[in-house]
Amino acid sequence: MDTLRSGVPEITRRDFLKTAGASLAFLGLSKTLTPPVAKALEEYAGKTSAIKGKPNILWIVMDTARADHVSCYGYHRRTTPNIDRIASEGVLFEKAFATAPWTLPSHASMFTGTFPARNGTDAEHLRLDGRFHTVAEVLRSQGYRTHAYTNNVVVGSSLAQGFDIYERTNKGLDPKVGPELVDSLKINEARRYLEEFLLMDDGAYGTNKVAKGWIAEAHQDGEPFFVFINYMEPHRSYGRIPAPYDTLYLDENVDRATVRELANGVRNKNTRNYNAGTVQINAEEFGILRALYDGEISYLDFRIGQLYNYLRELEVLDNTILIMTSDHGENFGEHGLMGHQLCVYDTLLHVPLIIRHPRSFKAGLRLDKQVQLIDIFPTILDITGIEWEGRKELQGHSLIEGTRQDIPRLVIAEHGIWYGVLDTSRKLNPGLDLTAYARRLKAVRTEQSKYIWASDGKDELYDIDRDPHELNNLIDTYPEKARELKTLLVEWLNSFETYRPWTPKEIAR
Repeated sequence: MDTLRSGVPEITRRDFLKTAGASLAFLGLSKTLTPPVAKALEEYAGKTSAIKGKPNILWIVMDTARADHVSCYGYHRRTTPNIDRIASEGVLFEKAFATAPWTLPSHASMFTGTFPARNGTDAEHLRLDGRFHTVAEVLRSQGYRTHAYTNNVVVGSSLAQGFDIYERTNKGLDPKVGPELVDSLKINEARRYLEEFLLMDDGAYGTNKVAKGWIAEAHQDGEPFFVFINYMEPHRSYGRIPAPYDTLYLDENVDRATVRELANGVRNKNTRNYNAGTVQINAEEFGILRALYDGEISYLDFRIGQLYNYLRELEVLDNTILIMTSDHGENFGEHGLMGHQLCVYDTLLHVPLIIRHPRSFKAGLRLDKQVQLIDIFPTILDITGIEWEGRKELQGHSLIEGTRQDIPRLVIAEHGIWYGVLDTSRKLNPGLDLTAYARRLKAVRTEQSKYIWASDGKDELYDIDRDPHELNNLIDTYPEKARELKTLLVEWLNSFETYRPWTPKEIAR
């Protein structure tokens, strides 16, 4: 496990000041404090008083979970009963979109409230520039305990800004069952065994264990917490899903050898070979992959339900802003693609977004206007009442304001040239022509239409109302509409300082 401290020593400044203040007071030496120490203690005491009663924040990212596989979004399988329950107690945003189709830029946008075009974090610049402030930095400056646990190694150290503790692991699932546990089973303990022993793992189970410890410690100390969690379960590969979720949605007659091969990506049936066109996967095989993916989502839903129940047991649930979303979706053969690379279609951009906070959102509210994940940062500021002078940097809009149904919104998404993926694909398939994927993409989406600009000139236009799956490219049929949306995209880029100054000119050509 890689534990990063964001420049904070093992004993944090907060811990030092609390310990120092208590020790000096006990010794009767408070009057002899030096001015700097006295000032620090005074500031800490004032800050602690000011944040009492502030809501806690638990922000969950279900890595790679697309909205249309979550049952409260209308999916035909009941994959997420616990998330459905939370949605019924909060607000569900039916049209929430990521700013990028893969992990790093999407997280950087969420943490900074800015688009990749502004913060520069994308496939061509694999880290967040330190000059951009994160939500964790702002919350920590206001006295929040800030902890993050990510199971995705891509959510790297440059995103640790502002976290007191930033733990990162990429172990994934590792079921642990010993024969002594089986021998000790009793009939009336079977369910508890299944939930608490058979499903012990280094993924969501281990993550919850750490998160519960952080939450309990902050609650005991009477300090508000900001806990961010990235769960990796819906992300491929699917070869280590715990029972019974590994077979929950599989046809009982399916060939298990095929399942294992698909789940583990053998027979060269991996995303890069499929996208390169050197491997074929048929409809039945994609059906198996979807079933495994849904099993991952259901298992994660089970673990999220446990964490939700823990908040209720501590009696902190209603004073916690519970945010659940995803960083991007996944392709299962749509548009001839697999995985989450090389496109900006809604299969990768449309994600779940649910927020539960009784004082801010009416229970059971469903909003069908377009929103983006960069809206979470300003929403947190509004709910917590934090006035931050850097708010003008944010490109998102508060979702408290967004509860009004009459606010039109553009959705913007971006994808840089992913040289690493292209190089790996060439190594796997020497001589393969991958020029079709060596391009930058930017999308602008209204409630009715979507325009995709491509640096190779192969732009696309879709009628979202009539063609929600983006199957019929209308770029040649309605060139005026494409120019109109392209103009909106260029105007948007010219409205702020882009990380790469030439970006607006590249698109305006």
